[in-house]
Amino acid sequence: MNVESKNLKNNPLLNSINGKGLNVKNWKSDDEVEILEIKGEWLNIENTTKNKKYWIKWKNKSQLLVYLNLLV
Repeated sequence: MNVESKNLKNNPLLNSINGKGLNVKNWKSDDEVEILEIKGEWLNIENTTKNKKYWIKWKNKSQLLVYLNLLV
């Protein structure tokens, strides 16, 4: 699976819920991502390719803020 923000400027990857934005320079579209936890409008994800964990807001009420892609 891959999770990608629709707008990284307005919805960046964070170190915690409502936390500090993280620089993800080498993130590639084919990196594998595992969803570890869903907490309301937030996803705790791990980029298993790079062994890094992040938080991202995945929805705002009924509006999706990310792309969820199944990699096969």
